Amino acid sequence: MFRFGKNATLIERSGAHRLPARKVRGQCSGFMGIFRCGTCRAWFKKDYSKAKYCNHKCAGLAAAGFRRPRIYTDEALIKMLRSMAKKRGRTPGKRDNCGADERIFRERFGSWNNAVVAAGLKPNSCGQHMTRRSEIKVSLRFKVLKRDGFRCVYCGGTPDRGYELHVDHVIPGGPATEDNLVTACWECNLGKSDKPL
Repeated sequence: MFRFGKNATLIERSGAHRLPARKVRGQCSGFMGIFRCGTCRAWFKKDYSKAKYCNHKCAGLAAAGFRRPRIYTDEALIKMLRSMAKKRGRTPGKRDNCGADERIFRERFGSWNNAVVAAGLKPNSCGQHMTRRSEIKVSLRFKVLKRDGFRCVYCGGTPDRGYELHVDHVIPGGPATEDNLVTACWECNLGKSDKPL
């Protein structure tokens, strides 16, 4: 077995990746060369010039689309976060595609929010998420529908004209009180979505 030590580094530095042809015991007198594997980047010796991989395992990995994982520096990860924040106009979340997997940020900085703070951005907090809406009682729903005359307060649609009426929160995620509820048809309710008026 041909062993590489100082010779491999000398060959790599010199830029010569192949040895001249020579006869090796048990093999033909064809071209003998030292190559670098396309998958694991290890040096290997073969007797033909079109060698790309050191063994069948590396060739199979390459055929399956395996690529060596990219190694990111802390500065590169921080730059990714800053550019994503500038592009989106907000602090990126874990599920935003920043160019690197979220696990890399967690392993390097301890947590996603630590990475965001290291990038000089304001971390996302739980308070920014919508709270779960409380159930509206049937009696309160009927009171709101009756108060609004069984008519959509936004477009004036009624069930007689084929509109399906809903009871909508004026302040999304707010309390289920009569002051915070209005009658809306399903189109207006869908269009308003979770935007406060």
